[in-house]
Amino acid sequence: MVHLSEILGLPVLDAVGARVGRVDDLRVDSQRGFVDRIVVRARGTMHAIPWSAVESFSPEHRRVALAEGAALAPWAGPEPETLCLKRDVLDRQIIDTQGRKVVKVNDIALESTNGSLVLRRVEIGLAGAVRRFLAGAIAPRTLRRLTEGLSQQ
Repeated sequence: MVHLSEILGLPVLDAVGARVGRVDDLRVDSQRGFVDRIVVRARGTMHAIPWSAVESFSPEHRRVALAEGAALAPWAGPEPETLCLKRDVLDRQIIDTQGRKVVKVNDIALESTNGSLVLRRVEIGLAGAVRRFLAGAIAPRTLRRLTEGLSQQ
């Protein structure tokens, strides 16, 4: 399981290892929950890369590597039937239908499955808030151990 807070800001490298930008957001197909594009900030402008162009994705090693021939395309914004996780979901208040209350989304859990990245759940507990606060400041493995016993919800 990987969390959006671990992904945001990761350097994006091309096939030869040159940095092309940083992960700014993930676009998800709202019907199926699959990440279909990564939104990259490069030199102050936004670009989109199809998930299929990602060669390796490693929050543990703090990088996203693109496949050979992958190119940054200008970002035109979200399309119908898609959500941008950072822009549209993170830090928003949603209704918890089980608890029948309004809660704030602190983080988003994603899972890598068969070469795809899939939305699994939103986190409203203390673990998500701590992860967001400390993301990038300490190693992802240490952060996971630190938040292990905290409320996930």
